[in-house]
Amino acid sequence: MKLTSEQYQKLVAYVQSKWKAPYRCASCEANQWSVPDELFQLMQYTPGSIAIGGPVIPFAPVTCTNCGNTILINAIIAGLVDQTPKEDAGKEKVQDNG
Repeated sequence: MKLTSEQYQKLVAYVQSKWKAPYRCASCEANQWSVPDELFQLMQYTPGSIAIGGPVIPFAPVTCTNCGNTILINAIIAGLVDQTPKEDAGKEKVQDNG
C-alpha cells in the first residue's frame, strides 16, 4: 500500500519519537536510515501453501542504507492503518427480493 503524504509524515514522526537519537544500526553501527513510502505485509505461515484469508500484519520496513539491515515497524501500532477487521471484506452482497 502506498502511503499518503500525511501517513508518511506520521510514520517519520513515529520513528523519530520512539528511537533514541542517534539510533545506531545493530549490524554496522551506522546512523543512516531509509523510511519507505509504502507498507508491506507478513502473512501467517502455512507449510506447503498460502493461507488465503488468513491473518496479515502490515509493516513499514525501515532500512539501514549502509548495510541493508531492516527493522519492521508495525503499521497498526504506529497508527498508520486501522486494526478493525472488515467483517464484510471479500463477501459478495446478495439482494433478497423475497
